[in-house]
Amino acid sequence: MRKVFFYAICLQLVTAVGCNDNNKSEGSGADSTKVAAKQDPGLEQMKAFFAAPIPGFNPDSTIQNLSKYPDLFSKTKTVKFSYNNFNLFIDSLDRKFNVSAKEVHFLYAAYTPAAVNWYLRGHSTLSHGDSLAILNKPCLVIAYKTPTGQFIYALDMGTICPPPNSCETVANYPLIFNTTGQAGFDPGPTIANYDVQYQDGKNPIHPLTQRVKFDIASIRYLVDSMTRAGTPTTDIYLAMGAYTSSDAQRYVDHHPAKPPISASDIQDRTCLLFAFKKPSLKAASQFIYYDFGTICPPPNSCETAFIYTR
Repeated sequence: MRKVFFYAICLQLVTAVGCNDNNKSEGSGADSTKVAAKQDPGLEQMKAFFAAPIPGFNPDSTIQNLSKYPDLFSKTKTVKFSYNNFNLFIDSLDRKFNVSAKEVHFLYAAYTPAAVNWYLRGHSTLSHGDSLAILNKPCLVIAYKTPTGQFIYALDMGTICPPPNSCETVANYPLIFNTTGQAGFDPGPTIANYDVQYQDGKNPIHPLTQRVKFDIASIRYLVDSMTRAGTPTTDIYLAMGAYTSSDAQRYVDHHPAKPPISASDIQDRTCLLFAFKKPSLKAASQFIYYDFGTICPPPNSCETAFIYTR
């Protein structure tokens, strides 16, 4: 709770902030923050939700609960993304489809030999001697959902942690992604490899989560708030965890799916916590965590948005 409270103090320093959804027309010079504030009826609820500690949320317990899955617990802890690259991916596809995406999806995957080579090319601190430290490690693939329901995947642009020497870098490729092909990186095999390594037949009680979707405006609001509070961030993090009983009840309360979701269906499900590094501390383990993702499965939850209420 201290971690969430720390950030609540930061938010109190911030005046009313709009979510930058980059929905302005090209060359207009319009202030996209003001445009988004007028267009998003849920903005005030979003601010209220993030401005105070979330009752019953203990991120350390959520992360520790991943120990229910020993094969995963000793592997990837967090995945770091360049916030600028994240925005480039979303914004360019928004322009391509002439619509502003509301949600972004993070799919669980695991590095294949081909994906390891791709990862090494993009992380200058690593060499081929690090290959075994990366092979089969869980990772996250970002996906954009088109208006027709098709997923378009970003080329792998996350940095898994561990290995430690990789955690201090971000993925750096000449082309972050493209919409016509996936030269050098194919997300399909990495997603399938996750099932082979960690899913198939290994968790009969709670099948592992396939993907987690996040509200894009919420991510941008949090990053903008950090900047307005004088602590701008260039990186965003997704931390691996599994829902505790308290998390499960909170999740049910914020996802009014039909038919209703049972807390027992959610407890111990793998999840992702959105995180920033605390600006005052350099230790990699010192983060500010938020839980506003929608896990999939269960299917009826996948079609439900996170509702910002107290």
